[in-house]
Amino acid sequence: MRENLVGSALLIPIMGQNRKAAETRLMKISNGMLVVIPRLMAVASQAAVQADIRRAAEESEKLDEAARQITLLASKGAHEAATSAARSLGGDPRNIEVLAKVAEETIQTMNEVINIEREVAAGDQEREAKLATIRDKLSVSMRNINMRELEKTK
Repeated sequence: MRENLVGSALLIPIMGQNRKAAETRLMKISNGMLVVIPRLMAVASQAAVQADIRRAAEESEKLDEAARQITLLASKGAHEAATSAARSLGGDPRNIEVLAKVAEETIQTMNEVINIEREVAAGDQEREAKLATIRDKLSVSMRNINMRELEKTK
């Protein structure tokens, strides 16, 4: 690719210019390539990482949905077990107290699970905000470097 550029720069017929002007143009083109190609590679790499992250998030969402379904099925099973136990045990007040305690513990457990999920979601949002800040800083830095390199080549 560089050889093609050299050939093109030397063959471009521009009146009033000599070999030195062609070499200067070639250096500008070469410097531009040395700046642009690594940046293109970095952008491609970043795009690949973002695609992997997106795929992982989709898979994580599927796992979360499966966990919710399992929790739902487990709670239905616990409910059915409790109601059938209540029917089979009769109206003894002690049995009703035990079942009430079990139901109370189940409610507490479910509230704890909800609180944990909220904490995790808040942590995820915080991490995403930090990543966005870092990405923005990198983007600004790369733009500044690009502008400095372009100014050097002028």
